[in-house]
Amino acid sequence: MINLGGDLRVRGVAPDGGPWRIDVEDPRPAATGPLGTIVLGAGAVATTSRMKRRWPTRQGGTRHHVIDPDTGDSAATPVLAATVIAGEGWQAEVLAKVAFLDGFRSDEGIARIEDLGAAALIVTGDVLASTSRWTDFTSDLHRRAA
Repeated sequence: MINLGGDLRVRGVAPDGGPWRIDVEDPRPAATGPLGTIVLGAGAVATTSRMKRRWPTRQGGTRHHVIDPDTGDSAATPVLAATVIAGEGWQAEVLAKVAFLDGFRSDEGIARIEDLGAAALIVTGDVLASTSRWTDFTSDLHRRAA
């Protein structure tokens, strides 16, 4: 397992002799535990979120580190976090950004993720949305609202 700031690449067996089990953090403020657990023999997991690396502005607002390429400012999206499972780390990271930026504005971002054989979970304040392949990798996704 290689962990680079929360983005993971795994291969082989976990220390317990089975597949790797990776908890998916619930980014919602009222969360009391993980959303669920990814079970993966080989592949990568990346999450993009606006909940951790953020700071207040002088005007009383909040900014975060994910920049919208159209505006050059922090992305304005209802998405709190987007997690992607893919074959390679770079692919999971790029597709997590796509899912985060596209959010629910169109079906195009999700379609791209599915076309590439990856899986995604998108979390807003009260909605969990996933690609059709997400449940292939998860053992116990909890669908609870904040």
